[in-house]
Amino acid sequence: MTLTGMGGVGKTRLAVQVARSACRAFRDGAWLVELASVAEPGQVAEAVAGSLRIPEQSGRDAKEALSEFLARRELLLVMDNCEHLTDGCTPLLSELLKRAEGLRVLATSREVLGVPGEVVYDVAPLAVPAEGGPLDETASPALALLVQRAGAASADFEVTEGNLGTLAEICRRLDGLPLAIELAAVQLRVLSPQELSSRLQDRFRLLVSPGQHSGRRTLRQTVEWSYDLCEKAERKLWTRLAVFADDFTLAAAAAVCSGEDLDEGDVTEAVLRLVNKSVLLSSADGGTRRFRMLATLREYGLERLRDEHGVGGDPSPSEVELRARHLAWCGQLAARFEGEWFGPDQPRWRAQLVAELPNIRAALQFALDHPGHTSAGQRLAADLRALWLTGPMREGTVWLARLIDAAPEPSPELVHALSALSWVAAAAGSADRSTEAARSAVELAAEHAPERLPRALHNLGMNLAARGDPSALPLLEESVARARSAPGERSEELAYALFTLGFCVGVQGDLARSADLYAESVSICRGAGERWWLAWMRLAEAYRSSILEDPAALESAVREALDLARQVPDDHACVTALSHLALRAEGADARRAAFLLGICEQYWRDAGGFMLAVEPWASAIEQAREWCRTALGEAAYEEEHRRGEAATLEEGIAMVLGERPSAPSRTGAAVTATGVKLTKREAEIARLVAEGLSNRDIAARLVLSSRTVETHVQNILTKTGFTSRTQIAAWYAGLGRSDDAPPQGPDGWPRNW
Repeated sequence: MTLTGMGGVGKTRLAVQVARSACRAFRDGAWLVELASVAEPGQVAEAVAGSLRIPEQSGRDAKEALSEFLARRELLLVMDNCEHLTDGCTPLLSELLKRAEGLRVLATSREVLGVPGEVVYDVAPLAVPAEGGPLDETASPALALLVQRAGAASADFEVTEGNLGTLAEICRRLDGLPLAIELAAVQLRVLSPQELSSRLQDRFRLLVSPGQHSGRRTLRQTVEWSYDLCEKAERKLWTRLAVFADDFTLAAAAAVCSGEDLDEGDVTEAVLRLVNKSVLLSSADGGTRRFRMLATLREYGLERLRDEHGVGGDPSPSEVELRARHLAWCGQLAARFEGEWFGPDQPRWRAQLVAELPNIRAALQFALDHPGHTSAGQRLAADLRALWLTGPMREGTVWLARLIDAAPEPSPELVHALSALSWVAAAAGSADRSTEAARSAVELAAEHAPERLPRALHNLGMNLAARGDPSALPLLEESVARARSAPGERSEELAYALFTLGFCVGVQGDLARSADLYAESVSICRGAGERWWLAWMRLAEAYRSSILEDPAALESAVREALDLARQVPDDHACVTALSHLALRAEGADARRAAFLLGICEQYWRDAGGFMLAVEPWASAIEQAREWCRTALGEAAYEEEHRRGEAATLEEGIAMVLGERPSAPSRTGAAVTATGVKLTKREAEIARLVAEGLSNRDIAARLVLSSRTVETHVQNILTKTGFTSRTQIAAWYAGLGRSDDAPPQGPDGWPRNW
């Protein structure tokens, strides 16, 4: 279904409301994909995959990853702000809906998408009071919104019998458009309702006659009026802030928008005044205040920015100049991130860069589109290596490859980008691309970026070691030697090189030297307060402990690795840790091992590959499976394994660490329900839900349509008061137990709603 309508009519708000109400009927919940900051149709698939947090370990493109991931799930996908990306959204959604029977899509767009089977719902403006009709806020959502926003804008605003009719007239003049009402309501801080109505009448006197696009013209005039009411500094800042793709900090606004006749103090004051006028929205994110401009207002700001006459006749920086400043600001932030990554602030730094991803994407696209800035784009993408490695690996690989292809001339930036691409591509499962990039980086580094040669050698050695190539060892030995002798503080490079050399000599059987190299790398990490690489080091030590049959040391190493990796966070490291615990199934808790195998195998299935699908791990994992089957019996093993497949990675971590999840429960209520009367069909479906069947499986079992099953599941949720299928399963499984032992479902974690 596509919710259509003009900008500012409330499509997004309605879509979110619908998703919150309907998500309970979908086994895998509802997920929001915000597309307003996506610039190119070719980036839509990556944006969806990123929102769904699909892991990557195969080198697949985003479309293939989505198809494989969604084919096994039942979920509602909310695609918000599709209108500027129809060339990307329409073919993608058409293909996904064809391949994924359990997928439902709710899109918002100013125009129809043209997806086969699309149902279009035109979102109308809010109902306004009829002329001469009763003046009742409850019967007029437009009037209720105006009163609510006016009260929020001014503490002394109140509705009286004398101004209620005027307020209703304001709603009618604004055609019930929510955004127009919110912008106008701010003026009630300084204007009376009568004064506001009079000014609107003067402003819109040419638009009183109805027409096909009267609502659009009303919104346009309201935005223009709000712009004209701003002071000159506020208007200048409005236009300059439009180059931000999404929300931003005050420091970012000052860095990009100050200059000419606006200093940093002017920017700060103007931002605060634009918030007061509802041009900017403000929110707190982890203690940092961020600001955002709605898409309609940003589009208007860009339009005015492109006006060659500037603001108020004053010359202003061009859009290209401002976007170059924006790229420079992103580059400075990324350089600090890269420089401080190997230290104690990794979680804070990563969270900050994740928040800036929409702006980073816009900056990288600008660098690609403007040849004079491509080298700066290469440096930016390369400095984000650690961000790509701990999350959007595929996206990082794509950006780096595109920027390298756009400017292949030898340069320090190219060497940096090639080295980053080699590492990120290897982590994402693109071994050939990784090796090729590593070779190129080694060939160019000595002449163009000698300070990057230790990492280039490390990356090439890492790739060759994974293939069992004997030439890896001398490369890694040289990498360690160069990192030791490099001038200045090079502990990060040395920690990386020591680990990979330790792995290589360990595989060749020299466990004593391997242990020494690992210990030195661990010492460097602990001394720096580093988490991410230390987690991987502890995992390497855990595997060594498994070879030495030291279960206590293995458990200790894995627990520390899990705790460190989830702080960063790095899901690949977390699931690798759980895999190590599953490997030591023999002599341990077989049920736990089978459960962990289920979690890990589902994760790697979603990723399209398996990081441990090479020897000696592959044989060890198969041995663990067989031991669990023997210890538990086939039926019990399959039950625990399926339970693991249905669980989240966070649930597995919490179980291993002996914790309850700290996030709010996905269930939202205790798994108890008394006096519930289900129909025979509903009881039958509840039983099948408890068995772990999907809606599609239930439909096939009962010879029903999937949509009919969805309706029954929604009815069960409504009758029981539950909010998830997990609760239904736990409740149904517990029926018949004594009241003093109520059934308990597994702890849940929030999806998107």
